[in-house]
Amino acid sequence: MLERETPLAELWPGLETDATLTAYCRGRTGMLADDGARWAVLILPGGGYERIAPAEAEPVALTFLKEGYNTFVLRYSVGDACTYPEILEEVSLAIWQVRSHAKEWHTNPEAIVVMGFSAGACLAAMSATQWNTPGLAERLGLTPEDIKPNAGVIAYAPWDNTNTIQ
Repeated sequence: MLERETPLAELWPGLETDATLTAYCRGRTGMLADDGARWAVLILPGGGYERIAPAEAEPVALTFLKEGYNTFVLRYSVGDACTYPEILEEVSLAIWQVRSHAKEWHTNPEAIVVMGFSAGACLAAMSATQWNTPGLAERLGLTPEDIKPNAGVIAYAPWDNTNTIQ
């Protein structure tokens, strides 16, 4: 099993963030018809935009890993560092990292699910519905299809972010 935590700023030079992406990936087993290219679940823990809830990070990742998915936890910017559109850019870059490392991480690049809890669910919903926002992908040097999630799972999201993300 591959387990690796990488700062997003290391993966994307010029990005000013403390966000990290942790990968939990199985190796190829030879048992799957698709030769081990697994679905990816990108987990966005909750925490009220003030912290990252530990119970919604690694425990969730390991549960899905046990069921055969490759999992990734984005510990996104929180507190005063959580601003729009930068927070959406962090999620978009995490999707791109999974997609661009699909072969190395034995992941199907067309099977990436964003899954969020509470504040993270709001970010997952934003990613699932705003991936094609004019200028977003271009600011990252990517195409909208590069950052488009293939599915979303939204768990108990707040529905009004008027005063939470500035």
